[in-house]
Amino acid sequence: MAGKTIAFYTMGDTRAVSGSKVLIGGKKRSLKMSEMWRLRAISLVGAGQTYGAATADAALVQLAKLPAGTKLSRVYFVGHGFGNNEGGYFFAGKPDREADFTGGVDQTLSLSAEDRMKKVAKALASLLDKDAKVEVSFLSCYTGLGRFTGRFYGELRSHGVKKLTVGAYRDYYLTVFNTDAQGNITGWADRITDKGNATVATAGANGIPPYQVTHQEIDLSDPFGGLDL
Repeated sequence: MAGKTIAFYTMGDTRAVSGSKVLIGGKKRSLKMSEMWRLRAISLVGAGQTYGAATADAALVQLAKLPAGTKLSRVYFVGHGFGNNEGGYFFAGKPDREADFTGGVDQTLSLSAEDRMKKVAKALASLLDKDAKVEVSFLSCYTGLGRFTGRFYGELRSHGVKKLTVGAYRDYYLTVFNTDAQGNITGWADRITDKGNATVATAGANGIPPYQVTHQEIDLSDPFGGLDL
C-alpha cells in the first residue's frame, strides 16, 4: 500500500499501565494508558501523523486540516472500544469504576451517534485514495461485536471508496510494549485475549493481530483474494 497513513488514539485514560516503566523526559516512569496509545499510534504511522480528539466533531476539524490533495491509504483508530449499543470506538472519555471506561455519545464513533458517524465517514472518504487499496483498522476492544463496523464500511463505500477493507476485533485488544534496561521502548507485541484471558491471536514484531471481523468486497477475478504479495 502506498500513500499517507494517519492514526487517532483515545484520549482521557489517565490510569497507569502495569508492567515496565518507560524512559520519558530523562526519567523512568509508568505510562498512562492514553500515553501508551499515542506512542503505539506513532509506531504505526509516525510522529506527525497521530491525532487525539476530544470529540467526533474535533476529529472532523483535524481531518479538515489535512493538506489539500491528501490521499490516505490507511487509517488506524487505537485505544478504547466498546461492544454494547452495536459496538464503537471512543475518541475520548474517562475511567469508570463500573464500566471501565466511559464517555459522552459525542465522544464516540458509533451508531449511537449516527449523524456524526456519517460525517466522519464522509470526511474520511474524501481523503482516502479511491484508486488504490485502502484500509481502516480499529485496534480496540470489542468494536467488532455489533453492526457498527459494517455500517461504517457501507458509509465509506457509499462515498466512492471501493477497494476498501475495514477490520476490527470482537475480543480484548491488548496493547503490549517491550523495553530495554534503560526504559526505551524496543517494540510492540499486541495480542487478542478472550474473556478467560487466553490469547486467541498474536502479531509479528510491531505488527497487529489478524482481524476477527473484516469487511471488504471480494474480487472474484483476483486469485489471491486481494492480498498484497
